[in-house]
Amino acid sequence: MFILSKAHSTKHYRRLASVVILLAIILLLMQYFWHEEPKEVAPIRAKENSPVMVLGPGQMTLPVNDVEVSFSPSDSRLLPSGLATENQQLVINSALLDVINFFLLEQVSTDRVNALRSHLKSVLPPPAYNEAMLIAGHYLDYMKAHDDLLVAHNLGSIGKDITLQGIRRISTWRDQRDRLRRAYLGEAVVQVWYQNDDAQLTQMLNELAQLKDDTLQEKSQDAFSTEEQPSISRPPTWTSKSDESRHDRYVQWVLDKATRSFNSWASTGPQLANRLTGYLNAAGQINQNRQLNFSERTIQIQELLIKSFPVEAERQRARDLMFPTH
Repeated sequence: MFILSKAHSTKHYRRLASVVILLAIILLLMQYFWHEEPKEVAPIRAKENSPVMVLGPGQMTLPVNDVEVSFSPSDSRLLPSGLATENQQLVINSALLDVINFFLLEQVSTDRVNALRSHLKSVLPPPAYNEAMLIAGHYLDYMKAHDDLLVAHNLGSIGKDITLQGIRRISTWRDQRDRLRRAYLGEAVVQVWYQNDDAQLTQMLNELAQLKDDTLQEKSQDAFSTEEQPSISRPPTWTSKSDESRHDRYVQWVLDKATRSFNSWASTGPQLANRLTGYLNAAGQINQNRQLNFSERTIQIQELLIKSFPVEAERQRARDLMFPTH
């Protein structure tokens, strides 16, 4: 009797063990087919039925899946490095902004966001990659809000002959844009990415306001006798016409950059990338010409640089690409 009971119990436990194993297999299959994505990536995905952001050629939308994109930029030499520290932390610097802008604004691609994602994934360790994609998602939101706000201001074409009223309108736009940046990107990112641009624009608006004020004061002198003329500050004088012309181009570049939409940048960005590539190729040929001595090669490369990039900021970028410090 004891033997029969023991056999019955063994059979019962075997049946129970089979059921447990079957349930475990079902749970594993469910986890495989219904696996959710990591929480770090979710915030940068587009919501279903969300409005599409169109910038230049092609749609710039956040991809709804993590599909790998085989993408080769037109010239990888235009991409800066040094985006992560030794302990795999993201470095939030101007190089990161250059990389994001390169893929989103300076490439001809039908899927620019996935191209950026693919590149960052190839050069960054997972912790830094996740953080970089979160920042890129916030940047895309900022780009859309920036262009909407710029349209509302209706600044139009602005040049050196801007009026005092125009200067005040740009100042108002700048203040509202800065608040927008901080709301979308945060104080730390804004300080690193835009402090130089902000300083340039502030200096330029102050200079233009002073020039307009000087002009008004000069006109008011007609009401005074020669002995009663008040002392006023004078506009800057130039030692040569070329210096004045170079400064005028710089003024126009600062104003254009401050009032440029991301839509227009996306349309013209590839042209700058092509010019940079052309410069690097031509400068490389000069540098390899051993029939010229070092001084001759240096002079020719400098002449090529000035001819290719009339604006100092663009020349500096070309110098950094030709002679990287990292």
